[in-house]
Amino acid sequence: MKTSSGVIDLPIGRHPVDRKKMSVLSKRNRDARTLWRVKELFDAASFLEIEIKTGRTHQIRVHCASMQHPVVGDAVYGYRNSGAHLPDILKTVTRQMLHAWRIVFTHPATGEKIYLEAPIPEDMLQVLNGLRTKHED
Repeated sequence: MKTSSGVIDLPIGRHPVDRKKMSVLSKRNRDARTLWRVKELFDAASFLEIEIKTGRTHQIRVHCASMQHPVVGDAVYGYRNSGAHLPDILKTVTRQMLHAWRIVFTHPATGEKIYLEAPIPEDMLQVLNGLRTKHED
């Protein structure tokens, strides 16, 4: 990442050729806004905290790929496990490394704000720890 934080303000719609995918190049799109902040930098990846301001399909994945920084484990939007330049820990990833650690919404009946938090899953912690170890070498 070239900076420690930023905003991706690119509209998202159906991919112009592959209708199963979403894209920032769509002719029929809707506004989409994503805020991001670097939590940790590694040689081959970055650990980001992302806040979506809109709720478009595949928004985080499409916006990250549009920055040339696809989500680790996301074969659909650009990440490939087989890259020779990747650390071994990233080659072991079998799913997208996305985790909603905090969700906030308004309860539809009471109007009360509901806050939910969940710890990072064990497989993601293993990847982060593997990247940290490699980074220290």
